Amino acid sequence: MPLVKTLPLDDVILTEDESTAVYRYDSGVVSFADLQIARGERGLKTGAVTISSSFLSPSPSHLSLDIVVVFVIIIMAGSSTSYYFVIIGTKDNPLYEAEFGSFKQGGDGIAKFREEQRHMNQFIAHSSLDCIEDQQWASKEMYLKTVDKFNNTWVSCFLTGGNIKFLLVHDTRSDEPIRQFFTDVYDLYCKTLMNPFYEVNMAIRSQTFDQKIKAAAKKYL
Repeated sequence: MPLVKTLPLDDVILTEDESTAVYRYDSGVVSFADLQIARGERGLKTGAVTISSSFLSPSPSHLSLDIVVVFVIIIMAGSSTSYYFVIIGTKDNPLYEAEFGSFKQGGDGIAKFREEQRHMNQFIAHSSLDCIEDQQWASKEMYLKTVDKFNNTWVSCFLTGGNIKFLLVHDTRSDEPIRQFFTDVYDLYCKTLMNPFYEVNMAIRSQTFDQKIKAAAKKYL
């Protein structure tokens, strides 16, 4: 019967380049360099790895070398995937932007970006526009899926017939929920275009629009 050990996130340390997860115990250190897990902006998502206790150096005194140890890394309570969403006009001008977190897996819907990451999100979204220009002619679909990647951050894009771009910067891959989110956003945007007081490339400042965008995020993301 394997020993199952639950680790609080505080006991698990990521190396500076986020390539290795390290668990420190009383008698030594366990390194999970080969652990395939989704790494969020705030750290580790739920994941598991099975290793032989012979990998523990030195081995904990209460484990024999033939025991298989299962380590389960638990996501920090209340943390979740964070998203940065922006609508880009035909002149590459931002029309609307918002941040929100996931409500999945106990998330509270609040983005947990670090302050420096907030500035990077705008840069990442803007730098993806060249990639979109290259890819938009190779697909007949409005939803281009992931168009760019920066470190552990992806950019997904939905391109309207009028060349308005919906960009979502996110730290985990989930194509289908993002597609559903973009579909609802497209419906909301089309309704905005029908407003006689709105013109293409005008900033969208409607509180109702903002509330419905966040409602769609809560529903799908």
